[in-house]
Amino acid sequence: MGPLLAQPLPAAALAAALAGGASLRLDAGWALPAFWFMAGITVPLLASDLRHRRLPNRLTLPAYPVLLVLLVPVAVGHHDSDSLTRALLAAMCLVASYGVLHALNRAGFGAGDVKLAGVTGLILGWLSWDAVLTGTAITLGMGFVGGLVTLVRRGRRAPFAFGPAILVGAWAAMLA
Repeated sequence: MGPLLAQPLPAAALAAALAGGASLRLDAGWALPAFWFMAGITVPLLASDLRHRRLPNRLTLPAYPVLLVLLVPVAVGHHDSDSLTRALLAAMCLVASYGVLHALNRAGFGAGDVKLAGVTGLILGWLSWDAVLTGTAITLGMGFVGGLVTLVRRGRRAPFAFGPAILVGAWAAMLA
């Protein structure tokens, strides 16, 4: 899957499919560009974590201000402070939760996973608390299964890319 995502055509097709899915499935209105942005960074994040076990800061850190620039005007223009507040709280909750997991198990949860969790918290929080909980449950379930498979196949110290579980969990919650 990693090498396939490194190819321009499949990567672009996946990003387009995610953006199209968001357009069709979500009633995001003026917030839709934020979801398109998320689709655009999903593929390079997946490819990087699968190939190098890294979620680069150059993709995760700018996502915070970009998403805020895309979401704050929508919240202000539509007098929807609830969605923005929920998005910010969800991002903080996920960063704190994954930060604890990172502190307890640095080999299992990298700092990139913590940063990505906050990004997905922003986007899922914009939708609802149900989306945050669903995305987190799917993520942790996939991470558990993936971790078990890695443990059985490669041993206790084998590296495991958790970023794909975070992204798949987030997208499953967004498109469900």
